Amino acid sequence: MLSYTRIKTFLTCPKQYFYKYIEGRYPVPTQAILEGREEHENISKGEIPEFFKPAFAKNFLNPVFEEELKHDFLIFELKGIIDCYSINNAISCAIADWKLFALPQTDEQLKLYALLLSKKYPDLEFFTAFFVSIKGGFYKRYTYSKEDIQEFENWLIETADMIQSTKDFPPAPGEHCAYCPFIKDCYKENQLTQDVSTIAITSLDQAVELAQKVLIAENFLKQVKEQLKNFLIENGLEEIQIDEENRLYLSPVIAMRFGKINGRKKKKK
Repeated sequence: MLSYTRIKTFLTCPKQYFYKYIEGRYPVPTQAILEGREEHENISKGEIPEFFKPAFAKNFLNPVFEEELKHDFLIFELKGIIDCYSINNAISCAIADWKLFALPQTDEQLKLYALLLSKKYPDLEFFTAFFVSIKGGFYKRYTYSKEDIQEFENWLIETADMIQSTKDFPPAPGEHCAYCPFIKDCYKENQLTQDVSTIAITSLDQAVELAQKVLIAENFLKQVKEQLKNFLIENGLEEIQIDEENRLYLSPVIAMRFGKINGRKKKKK
């Protein structure tokens, strides 16, 4: 069974896909995810965001909220829960996906929903789709033809085949590592084990491998620093004394939020 979330996870980082969907290690929902679910429920009850009401009234003549659609493509089954859609006539429909803040940089998710609707309603030829930022107060509109969705279907089948035939799931370090719930495990598997002074980079492949490990380590430390900062703030502390020389680590004040270690100045007698 594939979904947009699974496909996106694999394309972002195969290792994260492995942890989550092969090993079945689903992380605890973040506060943002919980808040997003609450907003989705409110909209499903008819509480359409004020800024989106004009576009909603014009494009969603027969709204259906939070419906799960599935389609069997023989080599894989595709599933998606559409936040809202409307079959307006025999050949056109509208789709909306609610986001809490930022909108995705690509529109594959909307195309995937359009594809599922085209399988349920084969006569559809025109698709109007929206990403809606609930807290941001804005939306982005896309339009697709039947040919656009058929082209996306070809890409999806190739991508699904790649996912299902993959046996090795290497990490793909990047900005997403800073928010990955599996960074601790990834760091453990990709630590630099040799003495730094003995490292001699002799090939591009070796340089790439080292760069990936460094990026994973940096993001692991970034998450640890964030936990330290939160501990300080929650406990009303200004600093942590970390050794007998009275060196200090971190401070909740903005100027000291980067994990810098400063020596405490000794008072003059």
